[in-house]
Amino acid sequence: MSMTYGSAKIIRASADIGYDGINTVVFDLDGTIVRNGSWTTLFKEVGASDEHADLFRRYMAGEFESYMEWSDEACDVLRTKGLTKDLFYKVINGAPLTAGAEYVCKSIKLRGYKTGMITGGFEAMAQRIKNKFGMDFYAAACCDVRFNNDGSFMGWSLNECDYDGKAERLRALSKAYDFRPDMCAYVGDGEGDVAIMKEVALPIAFNPKTEKVRKAAKVIVESSDLRKIMKYFPPITIY
Repeated sequence: MSMTYGSAKIIRASADIGYDGINTVVFDLDGTIVRNGSWTTLFKEVGASDEHADLFRRYMAGEFESYMEWSDEACDVLRTKGLTKDLFYKVINGAPLTAGAEYVCKSIKLRGYKTGMITGGFEAMAQRIKNKFGMDFYAAACCDVRFNNDGSFMGWSLNECDYDGKAERLRALSKAYDFRPDMCAYVGDGEGDVAIMKEVALPIAFNPKTEKVRKAAKVIVESSDLRKIMKYFPPITIY
């Protein structure tokens, strides 16, 4: 099975399961590459789990105009609860990976695919995972938290990088890193991934959290091990 992309021809070593023409794989972060949501973990660490649950309830009830507005209020709660640099990086550096995540991301690259990540989580987490796994790119994550020299909370900046913002980031990244959404797979789990799933050729729902995510996907993987997606990405050769 083959297809032409520009002057290069992409040949799949095995096309029994793989989707023809896919040459780029983009991942969600929280709930996909790392097991737990970084927002949830941070709120728990500062003793604000109830506040996080209330913010989530209000978001789902439509009380925020956008995910960005939700993120801004969430960061303000973390500030008022006294989040410190040490505690923040304890969570970022100690976040448990989904089983098989490192193997999958590195192996897919070895099979000839570009790899990347788009997340509505924290800049520091995205940067850490991108460097650890040797990914080709990641989107500027939703929230970049900054601290004073004494480690106290200084402030934050936000980028539109979830829900509709994920789709916009994909289009921008595709131009910057020379890939096409119609030759791209995306792996995610939550409703923040639905818009981007509609942009790609192969949307994969990994342990989808809602029926809406299931309906947006072409492939549904119910497993605690990310290696279950490997069969959809047979080795490719470009010449």
